[in-house]
Amino acid sequence: MRNATPGCDAIITCLSELLAIHGLSKLYGFLINLMPLIEEKGGITVGMLVEEGQPRSEEIIISSIFDATFKVRVKEGEVVFDPMTNLNVKPTRLRFLEPLSNEVNLGTTLP
Repeated sequence: MRNATPGCDAIITCLSELLAIHGLSKLYGFLINLMPLIEEKGGITVGMLVEEGQPRSEEIIISSIFDATFKVRVKEGEVVFDPMTNLNVKPTRLRFLEPLSNEVNLGTTLP
């Protein structure tokens, strides 16, 4: 379901790569400055790390910035988000309401 009101969301799928290129200090500073700007506009920030793609200490520090941490897996054709933090929620299934293209133009903003 898409937001009924326009917002400003950010999905950063390359946090592991940014850690490797820029280091923990720069990435942490970037996220600490970016996330409040997104939240001010009513949006959320989603970040993705490759499991064991960076030292565990860096993974914990970056994960601590976010409100919730999930492990993503595929089960029976569905993407499942398993909570890794102490949340009172069950695993959440993500279902796509419309077909997705095999190609994504990252230079455009989705409606």
